[in-house]
Amino acid sequence: MTEQRSPVHEIVHALRRALADLEAAVEIADVERWAFAIHATLSAAGREFHNHDHVIDFARFGDPIEVIAALYHDAVYIQVDQGPPATMAAEMNRALAHDGDGWRVLPAAAATEVTADVLAVFGRRPGDHVTATSGLNELASALVAAQHLERALDRGRRIALAACIEQTIPFRADPVTPLRDRLVSLGLRGTQLDDTLARAVRVGN
Repeated sequence: MTEQRSPVHEIVHALRRALADLEAAVEIADVERWAFAIHATLSAAGREFHNHDHVIDFARFGDPIEVIAALYHDAVYIQVDQGPPATMAAEMNRALAHDGDGWRVLPAAAATEVTADVLAVFGRRPGDHVTATSGLNELASALVAAQHLERALDRGRRIALAACIEQTIPFRADPVTPLRDRLVSLGLRGTQLDDTLARAVRVGN
């Protein structure tokens, strides 16, 4: 008989398994903290589709980076949650500030490699004004993921994770070509470039 896990335990299990498959050096307490933060955001009132059931289903497939991207890609959903999720507000506030009908990218986001790479993947710079219709939720989710996993994943894997989340931005005619150009600008070449792009396209589809 298959063990039935609660949604929070499904998320903990999926994140722990993915990081173990990557042989990431990480404490289980950190994995649980990150997973609980994800679960809390996905359980917010108003989450009808982009909730933990959707994310758990999405995370059943793919390689470890794709699984982690699936877990994080809907973590922030500003217009549904009516603001940043409480469990991820600290990470968001290090990189973004509320500004009118959107959020502004802070200079601090470009000051460290971890978040600067996420900005580069998304084609964003300090001072940019980002709204829900121009990738705010995906950018914020990727920034949170990068900060959570700063010590668990190396730079190449963090870039791949951000690329996967970037490709979940909807309603774009050609999201792949600009992403490829940005990955090249970050120094990805050859097999690493091809693998990262292919992984991101799979998640985006």
